[in-house]
Amino acid sequence: MNFWIKRLLTIAVGSGLVAGCQMVTDQAMVLDPAFSREATEFRLQKPTWTIKDDAYHQTFGSFQVNELDLSGKSIRKQQTGSDFVLGDSGDFMFQFLFHDVISLDPQWVNTYNLTGEQDYEFNVQMTSLPAVHSNCKMLYQGQAEESTDNGVNSYNWQTKTELMSFLGCVVTQNGEISELIVERKHGLAPKFKLHKGKTKLRIDPVETALYQTNERWTPTPMLDGQVFGYNLFIDNQQVAAVTIDSQFPKIWILNKQPPAQQQWLVAVAYSIMMFNWQDDWERVPHS
Repeated sequence: MNFWIKRLLTIAVGSGLVAGCQMVTDQAMVLDPAFSREATEFRLQKPTWTIKDDAYHQTFGSFQVNELDLSGKSIRKQQTGSDFVLGDSGDFMFQFLFHDVISLDPQWVNTYNLTGEQDYEFNVQMTSLPAVHSNCKMLYQGQAEESTDNGVNSYNWQTKTELMSFLGCVVTQNGEISELIVERKHGLAPKFKLHKGKTKLRIDPVETALYQTNERWTPTPMLDGQVFGYNLFIDNQQVAAVTIDSQFPKIWILNKQPPAQQQWLVAVAYSIMMFNWQDDWERVPHS
């Protein structure tokens, strides 16, 4: 399917539009019924105005996400080629939708390799408990194309495609250090490693979303197998879940866990959620 057609479909669904012009009023994730009955659902806010770091602060249930700091963001661009082509060599659908006239004048199209990094850290507060601190670093690599025609009526375009991205987080609670590692590569499903002391946790992707229209929930597979969220397990028991590709972000936490364990899981889930919000390139879907 044409890239921009797929992108527009994703935007339409994400912004609340589905077939038949129905409005999506809520989104959720397909969960195991046994877990869903014993878990609490927390609704978060997806930041829209992110000039200040505190736009990512959240308060839900007994939890507060605060002291968030985004720093060290950098992007390095290395040119790998340049071609002289007709002006309509970019994506036709994109030009058609966003420009009244498609220029056929020749233009230069440059290609680049991109590398970048982004740091972020935050605290998760819970009443009567010390803060849990998450300190994360993102690394990513990709490719880009852009036109350089500077005519009066010219159409300049740019595309970016992510080839791989990595996340490493150190989560500290009462002096105990946990590690979260996420690896996403071109054409492959994401890989996770999560350790808390000697305990290894499993993180499984969920590729089916639930959309609510007219008070009816409809399961909808993500386009091309993209991931909608993750389930978290300890010793094969589900303890948490998080959505990452939603206009209505949510975290589910199993109720019977001690408060300190719930607080730690919120820190892990929010670390993953922040990774998706910051890593907003167009990724090639995995197979």
